[in-house]
Amino acid sequence: MGRQSYYIDNDIHDQSINIYEFGKDLGYTDSPWIRWDFKFDAMASEILWDVILEPAQFIATRYVAMNWVMEAQPRDLSDKMMAENRYRKLVSEAKNTYGKLLDVMLEVEGSPEKVIQALQTPGIPEILCCGKESPVEYIKHALQHE
Repeated sequence: MGRQSYYIDNDIHDQSINIYEFGKDLGYTDSPWIRWDFKFDAMASEILWDVILEPAQFIATRYVAMNWVMEAQPRDLSDKMMAENRYRKLVSEAKNTYGKLLDVMLEVEGSPEKVIQALQTPGIPEILCCGKESPVEYIKHALQHE
């Protein structure tokens, strides 16, 4: 079964909410990850910094029924979940793109350590970064608990 999605639209105030099972969109059939997308069209020509820095607070005050959002999952956890998904996607893409090259390199270099040494660049790919924290421990934990 595909994802479930709920869409609420208010033409008068140019606002809409789309609520959907984001984890299922990413291919994880048992994922509990729900995503809420809020759209405000003709609000103002200037976006308040509060909206960017504290989106949950803005949504909770804009929609009374959404007050519980203030207590909900912190943004850094959502960033870590995205890092985990991006990690899986990067591994899959690397396998598809470079898997056969790794086989050849293993024969040429003679050991997995030499292959890693030839390819490794220190640091974390920008696409996996989630703030100042390293996503490594979170990704390891998530992969161990599948």
